[in-house]
Amino acid sequence: MAKGGRKGGRRGPFRVILAGNPNSGKSTVFNALTGSRQHTGNWPGKTVERKEGPFARDGKEFSLVDLPGAYSLVPYSPEEEVSSQVLLSGKYDVIVYVLDATNLERSLYFLTQILDLGKPVVLDLNMADELERSGMEIEEAALSARLGITCVRTSALQGVGFGRLEDAIAGAASRTRARKVPPHHTKDVRAALGAARRALKLRSATDWKVLSEIEKSSVPAVSRVRERAAGSEPFPEFVIRKRYEIAKDAAAVSVRKGARRIPAFDPRKSADAILTDRFLGIPAFLLIMYLAFMLVFGLGTPLGALVSRSFGLLSAGVVLAGTAAGAPAWLLSLAVDGVIRGVGIVVSFLPNVLLMYLALGLLEDTGYLSRAVYVMERLAGRLGIGARSVIPMLLGFGCNVPAIMATRTIESARERRIAIAITPFMSCTARLPIYVVFSSVFFPGREGIVIFVLYLLGIAVGLATARFLNSGAGGKKPGPLVIELPPYRMPKAGDVLRSMWWRGRSFLRKAYRTILAASVLIWLLGSLPWGVPFGSEGSLVGVLGKAVAPFLSLAGFGSWKAGVALTFGIVAKEVVVSTLGQLYPGEALAAGVARDFSPLSAGAFMIMSLLYIPCAATVSVIRSESGSWKAAAMIFAYTLAVGWLSAVAFYQAGLLLGFR
Repeated sequence: MAKGGRKGGRRGPFRVILAGNPNSGKSTVFNALTGSRQHTGNWPGKTVERKEGPFARDGKEFSLVDLPGAYSLVPYSPEEEVSSQVLLSGKYDVIVYVLDATNLERSLYFLTQILDLGKPVVLDLNMADELERSGMEIEEAALSARLGITCVRTSALQGVGFGRLEDAIAGAASRTRARKVPPHHTKDVRAALGAARRALKLRSATDWKVLSEIEKSSVPAVSRVRERAAGSEPFPEFVIRKRYEIAKDAAAVSVRKGARRIPAFDPRKSADAILTDRFLGIPAFLLIMYLAFMLVFGLGTPLGALVSRSFGLLSAGVVLAGTAAGAPAWLLSLAVDGVIRGVGIVVSFLPNVLLMYLALGLLEDTGYLSRAVYVMERLAGRLGIGARSVIPMLLGFGCNVPAIMATRTIESARERRIAIAITPFMSCTARLPIYVVFSSVFFPGREGIVIFVLYLLGIAVGLATARFLNSGAGGKKPGPLVIELPPYRMPKAGDVLRSMWWRGRSFLRKAYRTILAASVLIWLLGSLPWGVPFGSEGSLVGVLGKAVAPFLSLAGFGSWKAGVALTFGIVAKEVVVSTLGQLYPGEALAAGVARDFSPLSAGAFMIMSLLYIPCAATVSVIRSESGSWKAAAMIFAYTLAVGWLSAVAFYQAGLLLGFR
């Protein structure tokens, strides 16, 4: 036998695909099987996250790939597109279908499609303990007999059943194909499959392939098969109806009442009575977000100060070592003023970013984020905004790029254009370092409140923009949105921390790629022409800043350094802070900012940073998703105008009210 336990001399581990609906606990199962031995990235050509990790059982080695959650092999989102492509490729050995036992019948629909692919399948009945708490049980043997596959009961929260799951995967890996005639189809569908195979000579094709051919084939014999099976009903709708019949029948034969009594009081229902209430839902959402921001700044700021001091010590050490070694002054300046100071200032905000991802991870894993979408959807609906626009808006708090790509799920072209236009106003984590710097200097002790207000401002501007664009389109009523509200669950610490670290690691990658390159460019422009003091008005970067500064003076921050920072912030918003840090050589960033800004102008600067031109990556995605550079240019100009006008209005109004 070859390495990894494969047959036929093929080398390498068995490839196992982890599939299932969103909110089925799939990621927790992945973590339980692979532990910390996993790596993440993006699928080729996508911004959808890709997770893969190894595990071993019975002398066999396995490589487990966690697919994005999906409801069907027919994709309606970037995530489902990735899942569909991988599953239909057939380039794997075993499929593990993770099923939420509390939603058995609905979850089985996708499984009926996966069974059509003809690959060995193991069914993981996850969260069965939650079903038992509701007074019901699943008979694994009955479900296994009905579907013709191995069923294993697991509880990701309790950590039980994973040994049996690994045994089932190892057993399935010994088979190269599933049974020839899967028992999951209804009698009439099996008859249609058999007749079509004979007519089209597709005896070795998968059921999924044959059903697709029946749907589109113009061969007379196949047309007769289609008519005999579906009658006057469209064949795709006939197949969908039959799949739901299978799911209903499988659930009926396998689910029974358990011995456990259902408690009279369910705290989860009581929580929903508040969190999804038409009047209390929005205040509850605002309170939860406020508490999240207080966590981010209450713990993140002192930790960030420690990181900043560490980079200060590193700079001093480099200067001492370089001077002792006789290194030229320009090289020391590049290392200290260019690389260490530029990158170090951004990395010093890593604790705040990690805590933000921690808060988002906790809200996601508890099941609250779906409820936040539900609450915001009702508000958006009252404003005449497409309900499906709410999901990209909330995703934008993490990063605008995948948020804009998520607008693919919006069927209406008009609603999709509106969603793309408003998403850049959502404050992504890249803007967070800007807020931390200015709020810490000018609003100490009230940082959380300041950032909270900025996030709300971004939402308000986005909603107002959507309202304006919708009225310009004739005020058409947007389409409805069906939202799944998963049950509340206690998050697993390991899963939340892993998610926090994976997202934080992408922030670090950006720091050591985009921000490093931008920092070196800023250093070069701040050093030329040779002989001028680094970062002075006489340098090239000073010339650039003075050209931009007059346009910013009405907003109260007419300093040329602010102009340079905002200009380079178009590349990536983290670059705003790294640029300011480099342009205050020889002094702390906080001291330089305190000298060139006032509380009022600092507020205007943060508003400008929130609303003006999105980063280059976001503009590029806007172009690709809209299919037009014209649309990207219009959003570029619109966000610049909104950002500048908002900053000017804030500053000038503050002056009229007597603030400075």
